[in-house]
Amino acid sequence: MLKDKVRKVKRRLENKKYAATKEENYPKMLKKWYDSSTGEDLDFKNIENFNQYIQYSKIYNTTAEKRELSDKYRMRDFVKNNLGEKYLPRLYGVYKQFEDVDFENLPKSFVLKCNHGSGMNAIVKDKSKVDKKELKKEFSHWLKMNYAFCGMGLELQYKEIKPVIICEEYLGDNLVDIQFWCSYGEVLFISYIKSPHGENKKVSFSAKWEQLDFVTSLPRLEEKVARPKQLEEMLDIAKKVSRNMKFIRLDFYILDDGSVKISEFTFTPANGLVGWQPSEMNEKIYEQMMDIAKKRGANE
Repeated sequence: MLKDKVRKVKRRLENKKYAATKEENYPKMLKKWYDSSTGEDLDFKNIENFNQYIQYSKIYNTTAEKRELSDKYRMRDFVKNNLGEKYLPRLYGVYKQFEDVDFENLPKSFVLKCNHGSGMNAIVKDKSKVDKKELKKEFSHWLKMNYAFCGMGLELQYKEIKPVIICEEYLGDNLVDIQFWCSYGEVLFISYIKSPHGENKKVSFSAKWEQLDFVTSLPRLEEKVARPKQLEEMLDIAKKVSRNMKFIRLDFYILDDGSVKISEFTFTPANGLVGWQPSEMNEKIYEQMMDIAKKRGANE
């Protein structure tokens, strides 16, 4: 308990320190962090792989559209207006502070999450068993954080997001988690995630659902995965959303009833430290992106 408090205090102090950094120092700060994290020499004028491109994009391509789609609350309007409200989990409430959460009028199960970063959420399966005091501590801590400066990774698409807590429906335990890694309207590859025995594992596919011989960041899933009936539906959405972006990852859930929900849009997967297995895919995927960009006549 004491260690947890110390960790939170330390993180808050680091957050304030990094947030005070002048913008002209961002490239130097990010280069130092990336070089020490990977052992690579990051040269913003000579990008050589996918992870390096993600670092470049943080500094030189954090657009208003990326900020909107990274905001887990504002992205709902984008999905509703451009894709359809059926792709969104039901929204129960939006709160500026934890004390505003109306537990009495919420259903038995729901999900609470902050809109301005990653991993700041709580899955509530039975609200009668919730330790509200502990939840309040967590969310009060998260709401004070500027996620762009949680560490030196500078995920700047989160910098200007005004923090709130959103409450959405709980979608169930047996979700299919599927991610579409895209560039300018083309699907680079698809990650299918499953949790046999409680351990997340991955397998990769092409847009035609041909299994690929690599994975990212997680152990390989060693079992046959059937082509989802919803594949074309998700491909259409992925191509539409990504058509003007050099990179975006669209994360979907497939529910037990066969419906599709959009989980989130991601621009800096793993903070640009994606664990490519094998490692050469780091270069190959970036080369694929560059070929697509050239074909599209895109400069960025």
